[in-house]
Amino acid sequence: MEYSSDAGDLPSRAERKAGVLVVPTDFSPESDYALQHAVLVAQQSRKRIALVHVVKSPDDVAAAEEHMQEQLGRVEHEGVEIASRTMEGELAPAVVRVAEEVRANYVVIGTHSLKRPGLLKQSCTMKILRMGNTPYVTVQEPPRHDRIDRVVFPIDYTDENRPKYEWLEELNREFTPLFQLVTQAVNEAQLLERVEANLERAIEFIERIGGRYSTFELEGKDEFAQEIIDYTHEQEADLLVICSMKDPRQEGFYLLEPHERNLVVGGRQTPVMIINP
Repeated sequence: MEYSSDAGDLPSRAERKAGVLVVPTDFSPESDYALQHAVLVAQQSRKRIALVHVVKSPDDVAAAEEHMQEQLGRVEHEGVEIASRTMEGELAPAVVRVAEEVRANYVVIGTHSLKRPGLLKQSCTMKILRMGNTPYVTVQEPPRHDRIDRVVFPIDYTDENRPKYEWLEELNREFTPLFQLVTQAVNEAQLLERVEANLERAIEFIERIGGRYSTFELEGKDEFAQEIIDYTHEQEADLLVICSMKDPRQEGFYLLEPHERNLVVGGRQTPVMIINP
């Protein structure tokens, strides 16, 4: 069952052309951070925001609506269009359903569970990330800049970089950022060839869409994920883009490799975009 507030109806499929950002909220500080990031994106790209809260019982609706209005009030003067909905059900399926219904561009998730890596696999965040094919952006802290200007794009020796390319094009169209291509340090000649081929492919794509880019080779003195995190923080990047893979054990679900989970957890100051292929 769904309960719409007086903040407006959720965007229709036709309105998706302008763009929609879905923001799940549990009214925590991290949910506020996610909404702040969504507002930042909406201001740059003229997207609408759909703020969604999921309750387990109809008895919780009244209190939820009150909290919803309080949260909406904190961003009412930001010049963006925000609709809200309170839904009854399970969090992950409900969020995925709304994202598919409005054909969302991104789902922006504020999460505190990521601050305890051991809980990530069982967290509500991970349950959402494993479902649906809408890109997800995890947020742990407030925005530190007033625009999306630096996007870190890790390049390794796998072929999983390809699904991210179409989203580089969308990011370039909306924000014209500097794409910072960070390559993995490898010792084996065959793996190095694959890294270089993936880097060349990424550069060709970015040049084709008229984007800006820089390259940086990690030293390989620490784990790949940790070096990416350190570089991302040093550069004060506004977004880190990674790609999940299909779960071979469960059709329609996705998973992150251990180093990718470390990137999501360690992002902290930098939002992490996860693209399900």
